[in-house]
Amino acid sequence: MEKNRYIGEYPVIGIRPVIDGRRGPMQLRESLEDQVMAMAEAAKKLFEENLYYSNGEHVKVVMADTSIGRVPESAACAKAACRSSADSDAAAAFLGT
Repeated sequence: MEKNRYIGEYPVIGIRPVIDGRRGPMQLRESLEDQVMAMAEAAKKLFEENLYYSNGEHVKVVMADTSIGRVPESAACAKAACRSSADSDAAAAFLGT
């Protein structure tokens, strides 16, 4: 690959699969969980296979392990992103900041 002319690290794409957080007799969230995660996986695959950095490398994509429906899940997702990433740019992309 060519030398990186970009100053610093390339940005990372973060995917946070968000779902309707309401629980109850209709089981809306439970019925959509698999579909939301499948869509997130498909988006991740699409980005990784078709997007490239200026040096020709495939883009890096990080994704939450579970869907996010409420504030505690979002906070857990953010904490996991910060723990798992030594790269602050990746964590920032994942957090949506």
